[in-house]
Amino acid sequence: MIEKLGDLVCKNNHSGNSIVMVLLDKDLKGSQRLLCQKCLVDNRGEINGLLINSAIEKIQEVKNTSQNELKNYIENNNQYLNEILALLQYMKTNILMSIDQVSAFINNWKNELISLIQQSSNYNFLDELKNLHLPFEKLIELEKNYIEDIVRQTKETYSTKLSNGISILQNTLFQENQLTQIQEILSINFGISTDQRNDKLQSFKVLKSQILDKNEDLVLYQKVEQQSIFKSSIQENYTEKIKVNSQIKKNKSISYRIIQEMKSSRLCKTMAFNYNDTIIALGLGNQVRLLKLEDGKLIDEKENLNGHDNDVKSIVFSKKANWFISATCRGSSRIWRTKEKKGWFNSSKWECSKSFKFHSKEINTQILNKKEDQLISFGKDINIDILGVNYDQNTIILLYQLKKHQKNLIQIDVNPNETQMASLGEDKLIILWEKDENNKWQFKYFIDTIVYDFGSGISFIFDETLVWSQVHQPFINICKMENGKFQEKIDQRLQLKDMIKEQESLEFATFKASFNEDKQMLLLKHNRYLYLIKINEQFEMEIETEPITCGTIFFYGTVTNNGKYIFIMSEKTMEFILYELLYDENK
Repeated sequence: MIEKLGDLVCKNNHSGNSIVMVLLDKDLKGSQRLLCQKCLVDNRGEINGLLINSAIEKIQEVKNTSQNELKNYIENNNQYLNEILALLQYMKTNILMSIDQVSAFINNWKNELISLIQQSSNYNFLDELKNLHLPFEKLIELEKNYIEDIVRQTKETYSTKLSNGISILQNTLFQENQLTQIQEILSINFGISTDQRNDKLQSFKVLKSQILDKNEDLVLYQKVEQQSIFKSSIQENYTEKIKVNSQIKKNKSISYRIIQEMKSSRLCKTMAFNYNDTIIALGLGNQVRLLKLEDGKLIDEKENLNGHDNDVKSIVFSKKANWFISATCRGSSRIWRTKEKKGWFNSSKWECSKSFKFHSKEINTQILNKKEDQLISFGKDINIDILGVNYDQNTIILLYQLKKHQKNLIQIDVNPNETQMASLGEDKLIILWEKDENNKWQFKYFIDTIVYDFGSGISFIFDETLVWSQVHQPFINICKMENGKFQEKIDQRLQLKDMIKEQESLEFATFKASFNEDKQMLLLKHNRYLYLIKINEQFEMEIETEPITCGTIFFYGTVTNNGKYIFIMSEKTMEFILYELLYDENK
């Protein structure tokens, strides 16, 4: 009630008297309905009215009922509007992808035409001798016919592909029936019944599913078309280059040897070394076990840290001090640190924070930034959580979330300058994120890829190169920064060993790809193998030694910060293996 009860004046303007009754006669208005005690004494007839408190209660009950209906309406309305906004954003994303697809066709066409100049200048001397007896004019005519034939074939190929790409764009833009249905949903009004609203909501869910399915088909078609182009033209031109890049050199500058093997009764899917590579933390069930690393040997003193209620899936160590963060299959995280002036390997000298939970599902990996005040956290939900970490206060808070992937996250990597981030998802998309002027991560663009496949690993090589491996094909794909965007280079991708087929699994990123700048070495898992890839003086990648064979796609591991040791757990043998990496700096 806006007015104060004590400020109300009766119809006869009696001062100093409280209102005690409200008249219900239809013809009265406003204060004409109000009676005080003196009005009642002076009244000589019957009174059709309510006591003031009863009147207030009745009005309040009406208002409460009306307000509850209004709240329900607003909640329902906002539910529709939020769904429509999300759907329109999804459609916008696919429209932009379609435009990028058509642009890529045009650019590829241009590049292939330019490459014809180089091709036409190269010739085999012995092959050319067969026509040397012909007149000069005839030779020119033959050469011109040859070039025109290549140009014609190129035009036919790309004209067809470009036409298909434009058709895809048209289908994406003009979904008239679906847009009409969205307009119908917007016609929902306050007076509609609950059953009608529920029917409309169900119709919208069906519509949304149709659009998502259709757009997913479009994305698949786009990727297949891209593959077709490169298989039929560009890939043929660069076959020899790929073979050269994929050679495993005989003169090795990196080698490795097994220095320790340990059996385990429990599977370990996450492990991490501390800042000076003297300690490794293992996730074993709901415990974290700490092992020493001394003189190339792991020492297990059975130091178990208890605090989690569920299996530990991620461990990330500080690069400055002995503290770390562990996360579980239920989406919770804890900070672990040693107490002041206490050493390691005594459970009484360790303390953990309370449990912090921001994810609804399993956490795959967490990445701590260089300042160690922010944590990038992701897993088996579609969000990337940016968390604030305060080591001194032993707290983790949610700063904001990044939402662009449509399915679970597989792997993420951040460039050395921490200005860009690439994410790999089960939606077969690679997304580039970039920090804005406020130092917050923002969506930048979708990275165009040649193939439509799941990724198993992704890593930055410096700030200008990004690499990713496929699940179903034996390649490492390379993206270079050109004109402000990462562009995939089909001629530079690396051929890996033939794949050994194994049962399908969504657990692709069992070993995070990592690049050691000091050693100029990329460590990347693919299929059953762990590849040690060297960056040469021309900043090109070279596979210089046979990969580490693990006997199964289900192996997990990590590498020391100094790049000297690799630690692997094989799900097949239930065995920990410690490898030492040997570098020949003279090669």
